[in-house]
Amino acid sequence: MNAILQSLFSIQSFANDLLKQGIPWKKIPLNALIRRFAHLLAKKDVCSPEAKKELLKKVKNAISATAERFSGYMQNDAHEFLSQCLDQLKEDMEKLNKTWKSELVSGEDSSPGRPSDDLSATKVYTCPVITNIEFEVQHSIICKMCGETVTKREQFNDLSIDLPRRKKLLPSRSIQDSLDLFFRAEEIEYSCEKCNGKSAVVAHKFSRLPRVLILHLKRYSFNVVLSLNHKVGQQVVIPRYLTLLSHCTESTRPPLNLGWSAHTAVSSRPLKASQKVNSCT
Repeated sequence: MNAILQSLFSIQSFANDLLKQGIPWKKIPLNALIRRFAHLLAKKDVCSPEAKKELLKKVKNAISATAERFSGYMQNDAHEFLSQCLDQLKEDMEKLNKTWKSELVSGEDSSPGRPSDDLSATKVYTCPVITNIEFEVQHSIICKMCGETVTKREQFNDLSIDLPRRKKLLPSRSIQDSLDLFFRAEEIEYSCEKCNGKSAVVAHKFSRLPRVLILHLKRYSFNVVLSLNHKVGQQVVIPRYLTLLSHCTESTRPPLNLGWSAHTAVSSRPLKASQKVNSCT
């Protein structure tokens, strides 16, 4: 839990989107994860160790209330914990915006001297997960017989990538190899509605990039005979930079503009692994 929280809190734009947009915390239930998250983030560097321990307990309780498997002291998968955190934060922000919109429509939030202009009526609070971590991938199914293309877009918070098989001449493979393997085009069985073709090629490309790309490296392999997972001990190189150029198209949208930290320039250089990529193994 500590590793996941520290990783998220170290993303400055994520912290800014959580604390600097004037979220009306009183409208959010006390035990909602986003409220517990913000409280811990705001107090973690200034409170006593005892107070920080209590704040961490409250975060854990907020998660356990929704996902009971994280209650108690049993060890759990870090990637599953991260996924649960991100899903809950997105859900909490969605509920807040729905509440905010319904109150504006009903006039419950109006008060003497409060301007009722178009800006306040259309305000939507930014979700830190969507603006910083969520990205979109377009899957294109191309019929091999007639070329008919069917596309589907899917949102992700992270990519679960496989370890590529090590070649004899190479002592180890890198994260870049695993990323390239995920986006590799592959042939599939497919029934084309246009020409009744029976095979197609499916390709994957980024349609929107994230500010921060989280990669989950799958280090476990399933043994069919023993019906057990075992950890793969293959060495993996983490390069200083990752390139996504070959996995984008001309229409790929860049990461969302920085809002509350707009003074920080968005870099167009390749992703620096130590700064832009979080990896859960």
